[in-house]
Amino acid sequence: MEPPFKRNAIVLHKILKETPRAFEDIELERFKTILNHRLPCLSAPLAFKYNKPSLIATFDDGHNSDIEIVLPLLLERKASASFFIVPSFVGSHGFMRWNDIIKLAESGMDIGSHSFSHLDFRKVDYNRIYLELNDSKKIIEDKIGKPVISFSFPYGFSSKNAHKIAKEIGYRYVFGSQHGVINGSNFSEKILPRNSINRSMSNKRINKVLDGRLVTLYLWQLEDFIKDLLKLILPQKIYFLLRSIISKGL
Repeated sequence: MEPPFKRNAIVLHKILKETPRAFEDIELERFKTILNHRLPCLSAPLAFKYNKPSLIATFDDGHNSDIEIVLPLLLERKASASFFIVPSFVGSHGFMRWNDIIKLAESGMDIGSHSFSHLDFRKVDYNRIYLELNDSKKIIEDKIGKPVISFSFPYGFSSKNAHKIAKEIGYRYVFGSQHGVINGSNFSEKILPRNSINRSMSNKRINKVLDGRLVTLYLWQLEDFIKDLLKLILPQKIYFLLRSIISKGL
């Protein structure tokens, strides 16, 4: 059965061989469930060139597992992904070095920005937003020797003007964390949705996310409504705890 979308973007963080502690990380076997899905797993630029339904695999933050675990599996499956890098994290404990990021780029992966210092864009002014978007783009481009055209907002949070600024600076594919699927080609006027895969999900639940059926789309709308409300009223630690509980229920 043909899926009800052209592109389904998923957001991932660390891929671990052991049981993850952080909510947003997943075990290696769960990642293999994604790679084994019937739809091809592609980076954002390749997915938008591909005229058939596909999965857009995105990885936030630049963790070591991107180079140690993810890249070999992608190359083995002739797949690709978008990796969103935070320049101020590069070389820190648990994060890739520039040599690793260059290797990803040379292997055909899309290297995007996740801002310069991973700030909440709702809490900074125009000038800081511009610097976070512009400086990170230039730094990454200088290091890898290729244009950076993809961006994902830290925490999925965007201010009113941030998307417009990102487009003006030269980002073509701009992702948030609202759920949903991507249809048609008119993707430049809005922040692109991404669907979270996290440690609470079974293989069955992951496949439901990847299939993006209508029932799942309706449940995503409900979850996003609850998430947006909680983000406004709760401290971040409490929010993530409740998000884990909600995700298990949905």
